Amino acid sequence: MDMFEFINSIGKNSTPIEALIDADWVNAFNRTLGEHTLNWANGISTPKVSQSEFQRFYGLSNQENDALHVAPLGWGLTLKEPQTTGALVKFMSHPSTSIRYNRVVSFLSALHCVAEKPEKDEIISVFSEFPTKDGRIDILIAWGKGSGDVKFSNAVIVEVKQGALLSDDQLLKYETAAPQIASTVQFAFLCKSFSTEDIKQIGASEVNWVCSQWWAFLRRMENNIYAQADDFEFRQFRSTLWEQLA
Repeated sequence: MDMFEFINSIGKNSTPIEALIDADWVNAFNRTLGEHTLNWANGISTPKVSQSEFQRFYGLSNQENDALHVAPLGWGLTLKEPQTTGALVKFMSHPSTSIRYNRVVSFLSALHCVAEKPEKDEIISVFSEFPTKDGRIDILIAWGKGSGDVKFSNAVIVEVKQGALLSDDQLLKYETAAPQIASTVQFAFLCKSFSTEDIKQIGASEVNWVCSQWWAFLRRMENNIYAQADDFEFRQFRSTLWEQLA
């Protein structure tokens, strides 16, 4: 099963239609930008933006490699978290090592997990639903020189939420599992919005969880990915994430 067959296995893929950035996108942006403001910054007013400012903010160039210029999949269903993470991992696990490298580095940069990044000559592995003693890690990216060690040299653990809240001590379970995975581990939390309980759990952690909201993460992903490492199926899936999560 190739990458797009995996995506299609979630549901029926309709015939793509052309979607261009126009005033409707800009109006939707102006309506929703305030909703992405964190609770403690609600007093900040959000100025309206023009179409050119919108395109500059999202790094859009009216080129075919802009995900927002591709129509979403239009299956009429909402992706569940395992479907989202599984598809992202499938797209990052490209058989071409150069494409895999760029997609993974773009993903990590969009998460702001850049304290350690893979080198081009390192072996990169990407997992969804990675099993641990106390649960499963939504997305695990790990890399190293392939020396035969049991552990990787570096890893990033990503907890993904599409609206649900963190369960009790959920992050602590991943932190406990981290030393068995890699020598150096970074932690990322990707969500639609931050709840009070999520913030409490993140604040109580003894490690640094780098937090991102989906809309900001997707914007940075678009700005980071190289055209040579992109393709229509990946753009269409990112467009679907924009539609459903941003």
